[in-house]
Amino acid sequence: RHAGRRVRDLLEFVGFGPDAAYFTNAVKCHPEGNRDPTDEERANCRPFLREEIRAVEPAAVVTTGSHATGPLFAYEGITFEGIISTVLDPVDCPELGTTAVPILHPSYQDVWRSRLGYSAGEYRQAFAETLEDVVSQ
Repeated sequence: RHAGRRVRDLLEFVGFGPDAAYFTNAVKCHPEGNRDPTDEERANCRPFLREEIRAVEPAAVVTTGSHATGPLFAYEGITFEGIISTVLDPVDCPELGTTAVPILHPSYQDVWRSRLGYSAGEYRQAFAETLEDVVSQ
């Protein structure tokens, strides 16, 4: 819940409030014991994620961290080599009819953001510009 709140706050900060932005979990049930989801759990949720995206038809899907980005890329047949190399780099997802915009997961944002060379304000600004570019296409 805390991570979701931080994503909503980030989206609102860059001008995409609750009526303009939609986000969801790639894995539809939280693994017991706060562990990472298994490959099987991710694969089991992929069809539900696909149907959800098709029903909503978002211009962009903001993926938060590896656990959200990896399954989306897998559905598209895109090799995922890690979140750091994909952050704020829009990826066309033709099978889903949208564009993915990977961002850092809020739980790790403070650690990795500086390693990418961003201050908090610079990261938000870069996200705003990236998302606006994708949505305006």
